[in-house]
Amino acid sequence: VVSTQSTGSSGINAEYGYAAFNNHYLERAKSISKLQKYPGDSSSCIKHSIQEYDEVVFMQLKSIAGKLYFYYLSMYDTIMKNIDKIQKPRNDSHELCLY
Repeated sequence: VVSTQSTGSSGINAEYGYAAFNNHYLERAKSISKLQKYPGDSSSCIKHSIQEYDEVVFMQLKSIAGKLYFYYLSMYDTIMKNIDKIQKPRNDSHELCLY
């Protein structure tokens, strides 16, 4: 009833994340409407499908949160290792500034 899709990449793509988040609610709404439309024997199957889909999406969100945490830590580590170079650049000449 509910389909799951994976990105296949290890990076974080904000556009995909937003679309996947919206997709989650659309797929869930379709499944719930089927549940209301066809009550009876198949309702337990549809409920189980919705629960499994919610668990998959939760694990995907947990993975994204872990990746964000790792990226933040690595960025923080890089900045802290180079804080002296950031605060006191080697050249004060404005001609060589890239930005």
